[in-house]
Amino acid sequence: MTYLVVGGAAVAAYVSLPPGLGRDGLFLVVGLAQAAALVAGVRLHRPVSPTPWLLMAAGQMLWVLASVVGAATGETAAIDGSPGLVDVCYLLGYLVLGIGLFQLARIRRPPRDLGGFLDSAIITVGFSLLCWEIVAAPSLAAYDGSGAGTALVVAVAYPLADVMLLGVLVALLTIPGRRLPALRLLTTALVLLIAADLGTAALRGVSSAGPTAMNPLWLGSYVVWGATALHPSMRELSVPTTAEPRLGPALMTALTLAVLVPPGVLAVQQLAGRRLDVWPVLGCAVLLISLMIFRLWLAIAQMTTAIRARGRAQADLARQASLDPLTMLPNRTQAMRLLAGALAQAKRSGTRVGLLFVDLDGFKAVNDRFGHGAGDEVLQVVSRRMAAVVRNGDVVARLGGDEFIVLLERITVSEEARAVAQRVVQALAETILLDDGLRAAQVGASVGIALSQDADVEPDVLLNEADIAAYRAKAGGRGRAEVFDQGLREELRQRAVVESGLAAALSADELELHYQPIVCVDTGEVEGYEALLRWRRDDALIPPDSFIPIAEESELICEVDAWVLQRAAQQLALWTRDWHRPDLVMAVNVSGRHAARARVIADVADAAQAAGIDPARLVLEVTETAMVDDPAAVVHLSELRSRGFAISLDDFGTGYSSLARLEQLPLDILKVDRKFLDPDVPSAAKLLPLIVHAGHAFGLTVVAEGVEHEHQLATLRILGCESAQGYHLGRPVRATDVRPATAGRQPTSPSGLPQAQAAAPATRP
Repeated sequence: MTYLVVGGAAVAAYVSLPPGLGRDGLFLVVGLAQAAALVAGVRLHRPVSPTPWLLMAAGQMLWVLASVVGAATGETAAIDGSPGLVDVCYLLGYLVLGIGLFQLARIRRPPRDLGGFLDSAIITVGFSLLCWEIVAAPSLAAYDGSGAGTALVVAVAYPLADVMLLGVLVALLTIPGRRLPALRLLTTALVLLIAADLGTAALRGVSSAGPTAMNPLWLGSYVVWGATALHPSMRELSVPTTAEPRLGPALMTALTLAVLVPPGVLAVQQLAGRRLDVWPVLGCAVLLISLMIFRLWLAIAQMTTAIRARGRAQADLARQASLDPLTMLPNRTQAMRLLAGALAQAKRSGTRVGLLFVDLDGFKAVNDRFGHGAGDEVLQVVSRRMAAVVRNGDVVARLGGDEFIVLLERITVSEEARAVAQRVVQALAETILLDDGLRAAQVGASVGIALSQDADVEPDVLLNEADIAAYRAKAGGRGRAEVFDQGLREELRQRAVVESGLAAALSADELELHYQPIVCVDTGEVEGYEALLRWRRDDALIPPDSFIPIAEESELICEVDAWVLQRAAQQLALWTRDWHRPDLVMAVNVSGRHAARARVIADVADAAQAAGIDPARLVLEVTETAMVDDPAAVVHLSELRSRGFAISLDDFGTGYSSLARLEQLPLDILKVDRKFLDPDVPSAAKLLPLIVHAGHAFGLTVVAEGVEHEHQLATLRILGCESAQGYHLGRPVRATDVRPATAGRQPTSPSGLPQAQAAAPATRP
C-alpha cells in the first residue's frame, strides 16, 4: 500500500512538471523502481517459481534502457519515424515481458485445460481485429512505399505486442480459482499499459503530444506492476491452482463480445462510410467461428463426461448406501427394502416369505479376547459361510453388530426354513481361524424363524417376530433355531397386554411394596428390609415373576424402578422417625437396563434427597448379569457408590459367578443365592463356605437369602456370615403389617419367626 501511495504521488508529480530533464528523469526513476520492486518481491516472498517475475523485471529494464537511449539520442519509437535502437529495446522488452507472463499462466493453469486455452484464443483473436482496425490498418494505409520497409514492420509490431500481452492476460484471467489481489493488480497494470499503447497510436497525427500524452498511463502501469510483486499473494499466484475449470458468467460475456467483434467492425465501417476491410474481417470471423465450434464441442464433451461421472458416482453412492462396508452384504435399510419387495411379490403370487434372524453367540467374548479387529474378521467369515449354505436366490443381510437376517422367498412349508436355519447353525458352529491360522475363535448362532401368515404382514412385524424367536432360541440354550409359531404369537400378545397394564398401573396406584426383613445372623436384630414389588390387580396379587421380566425388556422398567426407589426411601424415612432407628437400611432391586442408563444416577439421588435419608442407608441390589452385560452399568454404579450409596451383588452364584470379578466391581455387599442353602443341591454345602470366605476376602459384607430353617441359620453363624433373610426370619408383608424393628432381637413366635411375620401369607419374593 505504501508503494502505491508513493508511486501515485510520483505520477502526480510527473503530470505537474513541465516537459524537460526533470520530467524525463522522474519517468526513468519510476521505471527503475518498478524493476527493483519486481526483484524485491521475489526476494521477499520467495515464490516457488521466481522465473516469471524475474523475466518481467528484465522486460521492464529493457524499457528503462529504451527510455535512456531515447533521452540521450533524441530517438523515439518507430511510430513516429524510422526504427532504431529504441525500438529494439522496446520490442525486446515486450517479448521478455510476454514470455514471463506466459510462464506465469502456464504454471498456474491446471494440466490439460484445453478449454481455458481456447477461451484465451477466442478473446485474443477478437481483440486482434480491433487492434488491426485501430493501429495496423491505418499504418499500412499511410505507408506509400517510399520509406524503409522495416519502419512499417516495426510500427505494426507494437500493436501486435499489445495483442500478445492481452492474450496472456486473458489466459491468466480464464484460469479457475480465487481472484487473488496480486492478479487484480497485474490485470490493472496490463490494462493501463495496453490503453497507453493504443491511445498513443490513436493520437498519432491527431495531436502533437501523441507520443507523450499517454506517459501518465505508462507510469501508472509501472507503479501497479511493482505493487503486484510486493503483495504477499504473488506467491500464491505463482503456484498451480486446484480449482476446477468452469464457464462463468463473466467469461461467457467476454466470449460473446469477442465473437461479435467482426460484425461490429463491419457495421462501424458501413455507418462511417469507410471502405470495408472484408478480408481481414472475414478471416477473423472464420477463425473465431472455428474456435467457437471447437469450444462448444469441448464443452459438450466435458459435460457428457461429467454427467457420466456423476452417474457412476451416484450409482456407487447408492451401492455403498445399501451395503454394509465390512461384509459387503445388504445393510439394514436395503434389507428392509428387499423384504418389503418380497412380501409384495408374495402377495401377488400367493406364496409365503420366510425370514431368519441370526444372532451370534459368543461374539462379545471374541472381541474381549482378541480385539475388535479379530471381531471384524469373524463377521466377514460368518457372512461368507452364511451365503454359502443358503439356497440360490436367498438374501443374506447384516442388520448391524452381530445380527444378520436371511430372506427366504417362495416358502411353502416351515420345514424349508428350518432346514436353511439348521445349515446356518451348523456352519457357524465350526471353528474360525484368525490371522492365517495363528488364532482360533469359536462362535455360534441362535436363529429365529418367522413366516408370513397373510398377504398384508408388514416388514417390521415379520422382523420383530423373527427377532423374538431368536431370543427364545438363545434363552433355550443357544446354538439352535426356534420358529415364531402360534403359541409364541399368543405369548407376545399376552406380554403386550401385561406391559400396557403395568404402564397403567403406575398411574392407577395398583403397585405396592412388600418388605422382607434382613436380620443380623449373630444377634437376630433386624438390620433393614428389602423392598419387593407386587401388583394388585382386580383384588388379586400378581407375583413379580409374572411382570418384571416383561417390564425389563423395555424402558418401562426404568419408570417402575424409579417408583420403587421413591416409595421405599419414603418408607425408610418414616420408620426411621417412628422407630428411632437411624441405622436401619433399605435394599431396593435395580434392573440391569435401568443401571445401564445414565438416568439411574438422578433417580437414586432424587429418591434419597426427597426422603431426606442418608445415601449409605439405601442399598442398591443389582445382579451379576446386569453388571457384566453392559459396562455402562458399572460406570453408573461406581458413581453412585462414590456418592455414598451401598451396592449389593444380588443372587451371586446364578450368573457368571467369577470370584475374580468381585475385585473389579463397585461392591459393598455380596448376596448369596438361596440355592447354596438348599440341601437338595449336592454341591451347596461345599460351595457356601467358599463363597462366604471369598466375600470376606474382598472386604464385602455377606448376606444369605433363602433361610427357611434354624439349622441353616446356625450354619451361617458358624461361617461368619453377617446377615440373612428368608421365611424362617420373616416373609414379605405390606408396610402396615410390619412390626416396629427396635434395637435388640424381636420377639418370636413358637415357630421361630418374628410374631408380626409368622401369620403373613406364604408369598416368595
